[in-house]
Amino acid sequence: MTKSDAVDVAIIGGGLAGMAAAAAACNEGAQVMIVDRSTLGLATNTAMANGVFSGPTAAYPAETYLADTHRIGKGLGRPWMARCIAAELDAGIGWLRGLGIDVAEKKDHYFIVGGPADPFPGASLARRVAAHVRGLPGIMVRAGACVQQVATAGGRAVGVYGFDNQGAPFFLRAGAVVLAAGGAGALYLRNDNQKSALGQGYALALEAGLALWDMEFIQYYPVVMAQDRLPAMMLNSPHPEGSRIINAAGEDLAAKYAIHDINDPIRNQRDWLSAVLFEECKKGEVFMDYRAVAAPHWERHPLVLLKNRRFDFRHRPVAISPAAHFVMGGVRTDETGATDLGGLFACGEVVWGLHGACRKGGNALSECLVFGRLAGRHAAREALDTPGAGQRSPVPAAVATGIGETRDTFLPPRELHRRIQDLAWRCAGVVREAAGIEAGLADLSRLAPQIEALPCASARDLRVRFDLGSMARVLQAILAASLARRESRGCFLRSDHPDQDDAGWMKNSRVSVSAGKAPLAVTHVPAEDF
Repeated sequence: MTKSDAVDVAIIGGGLAGMAAAAAACNEGAQVMIVDRSTLGLATNTAMANGVFSGPTAAYPAETYLADTHRIGKGLGRPWMARCIAAELDAGIGWLRGLGIDVAEKKDHYFIVGGPADPFPGASLARRVAAHVRGLPGIMVRAGACVQQVATAGGRAVGVYGFDNQGAPFFLRAGAVVLAAGGAGALYLRNDNQKSALGQGYALALEAGLALWDMEFIQYYPVVMAQDRLPAMMLNSPHPEGSRIINAAGEDLAAKYAIHDINDPIRNQRDWLSAVLFEECKKGEVFMDYRAVAAPHWERHPLVLLKNRRFDFRHRPVAISPAAHFVMGGVRTDETGATDLGGLFACGEVVWGLHGACRKGGNALSECLVFGRLAGRHAAREALDTPGAGQRSPVPAAVATGIGETRDTFLPPRELHRRIQDLAWRCAGVVREAAGIEAGLADLSRLAPQIEALPCASARDLRVRFDLGSMARVLQAILAASLARRESRGCFLRSDHPDQDDAGWMKNSRVSVSAGKAPLAVTHVPAEDF
């Protein structure tokens, strides 16, 4: 039997976006529950972030920030979202400072200052916000729970279905739901995301009948460790004077490609630099070389983050590679954070629109902070303005967990996971072409039945099957949108269509499904309509 609880606002996801939404909803007087799969804050991409918030500062006017975001996004972003960041970031930074978080203002961004005992900026941020959220009397956290479906009735979201870490199903009834489930970078063989960032939020949105926009645009972080026995962790900027990127022949790639400062393309031309390093990696290993960096830099951010790694970074170059980092696409929201499904709001990486064809460095945390607070505030107001909206609706039909099922299967879950990641990297990676994309779609169609046939003897099995299904569905959306866009733009590169075509492709893609597991359809909407 499905256990049922009720709150005003249910939030799916415990990263910065979800926690900011929870705090804002609580501030409006709502009873809130965060449904989180693991440790609040720390088991998310927020904890792995470099702690940078892009936006206007005293030395960086709003007009310049807006122009930079639009330029880097190659004209496909939604301008109102950048304007919202420009208008609301200062208040969000003030909220963080009010929690005792040290936020420094730099020339064109804000930066989380970690202490000696907590040098990782993202982890420090996640830990402090999580401690605040846990202490608010109006917020509950259901940890170790997996959301399987956004429950709908009468054409609106009325709660969520899921199962706990023992496999027991539950239905959480809510007046409003906030989707803050993060991105899908870990869908790729090479990535720098938390290993659980497999696209579950996008899959939930598709299942609820929402379209996904611009899913072909995947940003790759150009400088991620690819050294044997080291984690696939991005090497954070700013890289100090003396840092070099060299290829297998020992060539300085900054000199080879006329890069004045390697930090500039890492922040503002990630698509171009990722493509350069991707091509160099085909010829042999590429390395970050810190051997000429002065000693004092090793006691300061960011090199201090490498201090306890089992590798001699000071005397040996470390192998690097581009890796999947951020998904620009996602669900559409309006100025309140509401999606096209009544009662469902969204915030964070799962939302489309701010970044266009490529993300300006630092805009991810700004997006989580600003739009998390906005979505939480308006979700609470909707729930409280219509008392019992979720409670009055009939309980939707329960979702069967499938635990105890035994079915025929061919490949073990670990192998299915690896094959999907390999497909993503080969067929929807840094540089794509039609034949590879089509082959990826065909291979994926052969894996899908095997995922559905996986047996489930435990809650862990059920979670694995749900995650693999999400991976396959989201990769299908990425590949379908990639095949339909016949140009190169921002972080989306087609070797068979290498030019940016503003006359024909100043458009946003829209991936939708008519019902259930039906094939995905791709349409395009002129960007100027927004």
